[in-house]
Amino acid sequence: MQVVYADVLFVINFSMDFLALALCGRLLHLRRRQRSLLLGALLGAGYAVAAAVLPGNGTVSLLLHIAVSLLMCFIAYGSAAGRRRFFFLSALFYAVSFLFGGMLTAFYQALDRFLKDRRVLWDFLTGGEAKITVFFAMALLCAGLIRLSVRLFAVQRATKCVELCIGNNGKSGRFPAMVDSGNHLRDPLTGRACIVVSPRYVRQVLPPDVLRLSESGTLDPTSLSPGSRRRIRLIPAESLGGSQLLIGYTPDEIRLTDKEGSYKADAVLVLSGQEKNFNGFGAIVPAALIS
Repeated sequence: MQVVYADVLFVINFSMDFLALALCGRLLHLRRRQRSLLLGALLGAGYAVAAAVLPGNGTVSLLLHIAVSLLMCFIAYGSAAGRRRFFFLSALFYAVSFLFGGMLTAFYQALDRFLKDRRVLWDFLTGGEAKITVFFAMALLCAGLIRLSVRLFAVQRATKCVELCIGNNGKSGRFPAMVDSGNHLRDPLTGRACIVVSPRYVRQVLPPDVLRLSESGTLDPTSLSPGSRRRIRLIPAESLGGSQLLIGYTPDEIRLTDKEGSYKADAVLVLSGQEKNFNGFGAIVPAALIS
């Protein structure tokens, strides 16, 4: 008969879920609220204890497990992730959780081999309350290794970023944007700063005729509707290839969110004209809008 320590199981799962949710937010540059992370981890830990104690059908348990995982991600980051990235967040949460589990298993097996001739110490470390301490220490070690890997291999970790929210004609979209002090583009008529954005991030927000004009490489505004024509701006830009004119657009609202809070930005969106990915971000925000 297998004995399950509910308190040990709860603490272990709570720690693992909290660390996994926090790391997912870091990887996706999502704004974190400790209360939401705690609630999501509490839900996961409570479900783990209930699933271990209560009998259940295999298929029903699997579906319930998936539903609980999605709910955990929604509680922790639902509004910040947005619809587009929510399921990617959920998949990443699964991947990080599996990675945690695999790393913990590997550490425990290595520790078991190292202490195979020291059974008294091993029995002490894996019994009762001491087991919580060992698991928690190993979980922190796993989290540290994952964070170190992210620092070494993900350049965007060292890049300051904000969440860019665009509202236009009753539609809205939000995604992470990179802050760049080298972006000095300005609307020559109004002097407003320009946010360079990749078209694929705003396809659900901006009018189709504006997107087609940007992708065509021409500057003929006759194909635009009167409403779009009033919002179009021609933005001169200098690059290594020489001078060029870019298509700018003024949506109903632009909001930026960082650690200091959320605020409106008086800026013009400039479409890059190509499906660019700016170092893993959807747009480049001039530092002048942040300061």
